[in-house]
Amino acid sequence: VQPASFWKFAEDNDYKIELLAFDVAPPNMFGGSDEFRNELRELRDRNRVSRLKATLVSDSILDVRQQNIKEIVDYTELGAGTVKARSVDKKRYNSDAHTTFERVDTETEHEDFWSKFSSWLSERF
Repeated sequence: VQPASFWKFAEDNDYKIELLAFDVAPPNMFGGSDEFRNELRELRDRNRVSRLKATLVSDSILDVRQQNIKEIVDYTELGAGTVKARSVDKKRYNSDAHTTFERVDTETEHEDFWSKFSSWLSERF
């Protein structure tokens, strides 16, 4: 997902978001120690959860600038799932519409392939 695409949507709508839905997979092996990732890991390990789907709705405006929401959105923008949102003006956001792709050289017999691949991974996770 294009970095900060949700935050641009939120800012363009004066952070007046009434619905936020997300569908994420718990992290398997790469870093991150925020509270959301830790909760996902616990759900995976203790309850065998493979996907978490949730919808947050407010009768007025969700406070999406709080740290817990920021962790959800930022984790999801790493490619761990999808985020959907709706503003009070009924404008919609779907992270699937903001995807990006990167080409990775798969010539594994090249001497520097694994260092390039490792560098690429560390930039994302």
